[in-house]
Amino acid sequence: MLTIVRFVLQVAPANAALEQTTNVISNFLGPPPNLLFHKACEFGSVTLLDWIWSASCATAADRTPSWSLNNFLRSDPHYHKWQFSKSLEVAAGRGELPLVEWLFAHFSGCEAPHNPMYWAAKGGNLDILEWLQVNCVRQQWGTDIMDIAAREGYLDVVKWLYHNRPEGCMGLSESDVESAITHVLSIGNLELAEWLLSTDRCVFDYAVAWPRAEVIEKMLECGYLQFNDHRAAPLLSASAHWGRMDLVCSVVQLHSPLPKDHKRWVDNWVIAAETACRNGHVPMLQWLMAHPLWTEVCESTEYGRNLAFLLPDAAEGGHVEVMEFLYCNELSDQVYHAMLIAIKKGQTSSVKWLLDRYARELDAKTARDGGRRSGYTSQ
Repeated sequence: MLTIVRFVLQVAPANAALEQTTNVISNFLGPPPNLLFHKACEFGSVTLLDWIWSASCATAADRTPSWSLNNFLRSDPHYHKWQFSKSLEVAAGRGELPLVEWLFAHFSGCEAPHNPMYWAAKGGNLDILEWLQVNCVRQQWGTDIMDIAAREGYLDVVKWLYHNRPEGCMGLSESDVESAITHVLSIGNLELAEWLLSTDRCVFDYAVAWPRAEVIEKMLECGYLQFNDHRAAPLLSASAHWGRMDLVCSVVQLHSPLPKDHKRWVDNWVIAAETACRNGHVPMLQWLMAHPLWTEVCESTEYGRNLAFLLPDAAEGGHVEVMEFLYCNELSDQVYHAMLIAIKKGQTSSVKWLLDRYARELDAKTARDGGRRSGYTSQ
């Protein structure tokens, strides 16, 4: 297309000098007139923004008869402000400082909303935060900005935000700190967790939501878990999640023999088994089921539903090896539910396995359900 345009203009160079020709070609080849401006920002091109801006009507009187977003980007104050806010979110989140500068230069009179600081912090874009602080004199933000940076693991951003927080913002509250440290440990950033921590607490006190394997290793190395039965038991499921058999064994051995009242261990044993099924860890499942504690799990009526849904847990992830293991150990219940979830998740291997093993049961279930929908039931 561009080759044809270039050829025509070379043949008739006088036309190239006409302003009307330039406008016609630009409109024909340019971006769609109904492209949302903040969507255009996702391309990260200042040239594209210039192109769209020049094709937009500056005033209501300049609008074209046909409806398009270009009619309103610059001439409608509400749409203008909204696009500034959304575009700034995109540019700040992507770390596109040239785009941020362009937006402030062209959307004059628009006040920066709260959002760009949040998205810049979420993306770890310290240069954007520094620019916004200098160029947005009214920019205010609260602890949620530091919280999201902490959650994403950006130590440099958290420190900068804390040292440059607005007047009246004292930093993260105690609940913010707990939430942030818990999440930070789940991504394995011990340095950031320790920086956020007050001096009278241990950072591992916050490792309650599936901390990373390396964090569990540190907890074992420093002896933190030796006298913390209530902290050790939940780490079974976390270790199972990461597929770390060595960590599961270490945590269990540390507290063997288990205390007389060990219900929390049984609870977490079941969760670990469910996790192993979801993640396809057959050796982990074998070890858990070979342990004497598994007998208590099977004998208790409390965990019947959990055991029944092990097969659907495995089917959802397409873990046929786990499904076969459960089948051999007579733990393949909820076959129809497993089939439904396998189909929903597009797990062809799970569907094929279920059909190979349970075609008759699945056909009977389908027939019964069809009969109920039709108003017929077997006598």
